[in-house]
Amino acid sequence: MTVNKRLCGTFKEACFAYGLLKDDKEWTHAISEASLWELGPQLRDIFVSILLFCDVSRSLKLWEENWEALSEDILHKKQNFLGKTAHSRFVIPHELMENSICDIKQNTHLAELIQQTNSTSHTKRKKARGHSGLHKPIRNVKILQGLHTYT
Repeated sequence: MTVNKRLCGTFKEACFAYGLLKDDKEWTHAISEASLWELGPQLRDIFVSILLFCDVSRSLKLWEENWEALSEDILHKKQNFLGKTAHSRFVIPHELMENSICDIKQNTHLAELIQQTNSTSHTKRKKARGHSGLHKPIRNVKILQGLHTYT
């Protein structure tokens, strides 16, 4: 179907072109405005309420236009969780200095894991020479009086 010399793939698109259906800008505006003071869970509640109780014409498009605001806190929580996990698992100091060390004892499972990872990484680096940028070397692990340090 053609509307104003523009080919529409579906009848729904033709109805939008004729102005018979709304374009959902009011819902995008409502979510955008609410994102100035509401947090992720509240924004998702608003989004669900809009989908359930309002006349949304293109729900997928509404999601695509607002997914970043709706999921911002989830990404932040995930990054924060992963950071805490790495710091606690590998006993990494939160404030890194030139002489910072990790308190990983010799002959522990974690020390063995790091040594295995280091030797595997060294083998991969040897194979990857000539392919610049494919493998970034992990830092060598030194054993210093019962502690491992990264250099």
